[in-house]
Amino acid sequence: MIKKIILLTTIIFLTISCDYQPVYKGLNKLNLNFEIIETVGDKSINSIIQSELKKYSIKDNKKKYLIKISSNYNKIPISKDINGKILIYRSNINVNFDFTKNNESKTITIERSFTLKNYLNNFEQRSYENIIKKDLSKSIVDEFIRTLLSLK
Repeated sequence: MIKKIILLTTIIFLTISCDYQPVYKGLNKLNLNFEIIETVGDKSINSIIQSELKKYSIKDNKKKYLIKISSNYNKIPISKDINGKILIYRSNINVNFDFTKNNESKTITIERSFTLKNYLNNFEQRSYENIIKKDLSKSIVDEFIRTLLSLK
């Protein structure tokens, strides 16, 4: 009984004194201004990246990043059955961000991959693939923002 009281008191004390803050709490208040000059590659990935970068961009900021986005999407078959029909794919998204700030140019390359099954229904396959593209593109933008902030 005493052990339970001590354990409960310790847990309450530790949770009250903990200063928990979410990792991405201040990302929406960043002082960044992105101007996308050029996009090359997969149009759907580029449009997702552009819309995600607009969320972080503040037009009134004088610190402007001029960005060129080059994206590439590949589906590589990994596994086939006896008849040669593809069962499993590996989707790769590779995005190059060439950006300029204060006449200083840098390049950041981010790659993400995902393994997916081949469905019998083409509509299901395309819709699932689009969901994967969207999620991986958002992940790439988050990684780009974190890398950009670490360069400052």
